[in-house]
Amino acid sequence: MTAVLKIADYTNKNAIAVPLNSIQRTDEGDFAFIDSNGYARKKNIKTGASYGGKTEVLSGLTAGEKLITEGSGEVEDGDKLKVL
Repeated sequence: MTAVLKIADYTNKNAIAVPLNSIQRTDEGDFAFIDSNGYARKKNIKTGASYGGKTEVLSGLTAGEKLITEGSGEVEDGDKLKVL
């Protein structure tokens, strides 16, 4: 017999989890872009645990901010955004 177990070794009910592909990494640290009144704004973030394609953001983002997920690798700080 074989059994497959999933053990929750870490939980955080107040975590902000974002798609892994929306986070960009440089030598200076991790960052993501948000939509700030139609303009892209770079936000430096500190990341935590990752699982299932999502990464926990420990600091740098707040609940309610609009994270840019599609095309985030093509955006630069201050770019005007077009909602599709």
